[in-house]
Amino acid sequence: MKLNYKNISLVFLFLTLAMKGQNKDNKWAIASSIAWVNYSEENAEIVKGEFVNQTPRFSIARHVYKDFVFVGSFSTAINDNQEYTTIDGGIRYDFGLSYNNVVPYVVVGGSLIDAVGVSATVNGGVGATLWFSENFGLKAQLLYKYVGNSNPDQRAHKMPSFGLVYSFKKRALHPVRWELDN
Repeated sequence: MKLNYKNISLVFLFLTLAMKGQNKDNKWAIASSIAWVNYSEENAEIVKGEFVNQTPRFSIARHVYKDFVFVGSFSTAINDNQEYTTIDGGIRYDFGLSYNNVVPYVVVGGSLIDAVGVSATVNGGVGATLWFSENFGLKAQLLYKYVGNSNPDQRAHKMPSFGLVYSFKKRALHPVRWELDN
């Protein structure tokens, strides 16, 4: 199965352009990140490389219930000697801290990876967003992608990412301690 990158890109473009009007509470956010795939030395021998650039990585997220957020992401190797395209979906849990300036979270989900054949993964990870304005934040995340026996040419790996998040609804920033002393 070969993924059609043009259609996937059009779907993400449509979703990001149309998101603002999706619901009256406007619980949507988008992110653009730098990301890379990092295989262990042992697994790098099998997949023919230890590092795969995945920049840019595009994500969309929507608050779905209480402290849970659904997130979908897409990235592909550009100017890299390895093929690697991933479509990720997951549920983040933010510990009830979504109104804070720093929002840590855990994420579980899955991916479809098109590299040497198509592979499904089960993902787990941690991350945080630092909101520095009413609409913008910085995000850091580390995913671990576990690959079962579906493709002997793909192995488990880590996928760190760092990026800029935009929230369509303005957030009420809570003053930090040093601002209260003035």
